[in-house]
Amino acid sequence: MIVEGTAVIIPCIVVCLCNFALGYIKELQFGELNIRLFDCKKTSLFRDKKFVERHPYEIKVGDIVQLMPGSTIPADGIVIKGKDL
Repeated sequence: MIVEGTAVIIPCIVVCLCNFALGYIKELQFGELNIRLFDCKKTSLFRDKKFVERHPYEIKVGDIVQLMPGSTIPADGIVIKGKDL
């Protein structure tokens, strides 16, 4: 009877440890991905009557964004002035 209980408990412990290890590895990979995401290019914003360099995810309502070729921003907006669109 002890052998049967041990035969059930040991695989359960192994599965739990494997799930924990996989979850921990995924968390580390997700952290590295977030670091890469926030290290991407800065965007020039017109805020408080001057241009400042900020991360694209720091754009707020009312900011004026100066876009360069290849720029991407996570926002909708209105084109105020453009050249060679």
